[in-house]
Amino acid sequence: MPRVSSLSHFLALHREVIRLITFVLALALWGSAVLLLPPRSFVGGVVLRIPEGVTARAVAKTLAENGAVVHEALFIVSLFLVGGNDATVQSGAYLLHDPLGPAVLAWRLTRGVHGVAPVRVTIPEGLASYEIADILSGTLLNFSREQFLTLAEKKEGFLFPDTYDFSPFAAPQEVMRIMRSNFDKKTEPLREKYHLDETKLSRAVIIASLLEREARTSEDRRLIAGIIENRLRAGMPLQIDAVFGYIFRRPPFHPSGEEVLEVDSPYNTYRYAGLPPGPIGNPGLSALEDALNPTPSDYLYYLTDRNGTMHYSRTFTEHVAKKLRNLQPQ
Repeated sequence: MPRVSSLSHFLALHREVIRLITFVLALALWGSAVLLLPPRSFVGGVVLRIPEGVTARAVAKTLAENGAVVHEALFIVSLFLVGGNDATVQSGAYLLHDPLGPAVLAWRLTRGVHGVAPVRVTIPEGLASYEIADILSGTLLNFSREQFLTLAEKKEGFLFPDTYDFSPFAAPQEVMRIMRSNFDKKTEPLREKYHLDETKLSRAVIIASLLEREARTSEDRRLIAGIIENRLRAGMPLQIDAVFGYIFRRPPFHPSGEEVLEVDSPYNTYRYAGLPPGPIGNPGLSALEDALNPTPSDYLYYLTDRNGTMHYSRTFTEHVAKKLRNLQPQ
C-alpha cells in the first residue's frame, strides 16, 4: 500500500507540474500574441507624428486613442522589453505601411525607423525664413507654411543654410529643430575662435545677413562689413537697400526716391540709424566669417553696377559721381 500511495502522489504532483507548465506556456503564447500581433482596429497606411520631447506615456496614449494598441500599458511594457529602463521614443513622422504589434511599434519608435525614404532639400545661403518656407512647402507633404513662419519669427538668422534629408512628412517644429541644431553645431568653431557670447553672435548674424544680400564675394563682403562699422561709429544710417526686400517680402524690391524715408519699419536703415533689430536672412559660414573680419578702410559708400561690380567711395560727392557714371540708363 505505501508504494501505491507514493506512486499516486507522484503522478498527482506530476500532473500539477504539467498543468503549471501548460499554463505558463499558454500565458507566454498569449503574451507574445498580444505584443506581436496588431489589434483589429489598427489599419495600415497611417502617419504617426511624434513631437520633440514627448513622453512615452503620451505616445502610448496617442497610440491607444488611434487604435494602434489595445491598451497604453501594452506599449509601455513593449518599450521596456525592447529597450529597458532607458528606452526613449525618437521624434519625427513614422509611416506605418502595415498594421504592427506593440513590440514592433516600440522597436521602430525607439530606433527612429521612420519607414519612409527622406527627401533631400537644399537651403541656399542668405534666404529669409519666408523664402525657406516656400521651398519646404513645395517639397514636403502637407507642410504648413504659416506655422513655419510663426515658429521662425524668433529664429530668423539661426536656421542654417545647408542640404538636409528630411522626412517627407516632417512637421515645421521638426524642421526648425534640425536647422537650428545644425546652426549651433556649424558655428561652434566660430564662437570659440572669436570668443562670441550670445550678444556678439547675434550682432555678427545681423551683419552677415546684410552682407549675403549686398555682395557676392568674400572680399567685397569684408569691405562692406568695414563700411558698416565706419557708419555705425559715425552715427550715420546704414542706408542698405536689401532691407526693403525683407520688409515687403519681395526681394530685390526697393522704393524709389524719397519713399525710402516713408517706410516706417525698424528694419528701414535709411530712416533709423544703427543695425536692424534682427537678421534679414539666414547667413552661411562664409558670410559670418566676413562679418567678423571687416576690412579697415575710410570708405563710407558703395554701389553695385549692372555687371555686379562694386564701387566704393569716401565722400558723398564721389559716390554720386560714380552712381551717375555706372547706373545711368543705357
